[in-house]
Amino acid sequence: MNVKKTKFRRILIVAAAVVMVLGMSSVSFAANDTGTIDVYITVERTLVGNADPILEPTKVTVPAGSTIFDVLEELEEDGDIDFTSTGSTGNHYVTGFKAPSLPAFNYQIDYEFWDEFDEAAGGMGDIYFEYGTTPSGNFLSEGNYCMLSGWIVSLNNSIVWDDPDTSENEANPTADTVLSDGDVVRWQYSFAMARDCGYTGWNLLTLSDLEPGFYSAAVKSDLIKKMADNPTSSSYANAMLALKDMDANQDTVNNIVNTY
Repeated sequence: MNVKKTKFRRILIVAAAVVMVLGMSSVSFAANDTGTIDVYITVERTLVGNADPILEPTKVTVPAGSTIFDVLEELEEDGDIDFTSTGSTGNHYVTGFKAPSLPAFNYQIDYEFWDEFDEAAGGMGDIYFEYGTTPSGNFLSEGNYCMLSGWIVSLNNSIVWDDPDTSENEANPTADTVLSDGDVVRWQYSFAMARDCGYTGWNLLTLSDLEPGFYSAAVKSDLIKKMADNPTSSSYANAMLALKDMDANQDTVNNIVNTY
């Protein structure tokens, strides 16, 4: 028997065993890693007189399989937000978020897209705002200021409409959408059925047909991640300006992300 070959085989056997153990350890670690996910979230009210976000870009660690609503509940439990909703599991609908304060708001002056709104409303924009309600208890809620106002939610800069040809047309994501690791969730207050946030949304006259957004919004998912991961960066203030700039140029946003 060749001694060198025997030793080599023994080394291979030991090495294989080590690899197997390490492999099992890796699998174990991976299983632990998949027990939670990190998601990013904002609650923005820029259209209300350029007000600061109710919740600035935040990273939240939640169990895998969590929904957008689960993340809101986690944040509320931690004291980061206070919100109102209707419905139950599988049918949650978020109606309002509590703000630190609510600025004075004159829609004809403070609403950035008033001209676009009025045109889309057939010149009857004033009527929509006249029937808006007054916020109560610092909660910014559906129907405040404008009868069409409310909170929209996007996932990774996307809102998808199920079936634009039926009255059952609903937007995705919803509060009950299940999240994946690294997802970016943005809650934004809109007066124009998402169109003033740069998304496709309802026709303001028929409320049954889809129309393009008032502008093409820049993708800000990476910007939000940068801000949440490093809120003490010297670039944070500049990034916040870009986040609040509704029709910010994509190149400008990308440059901030790349130099953050």
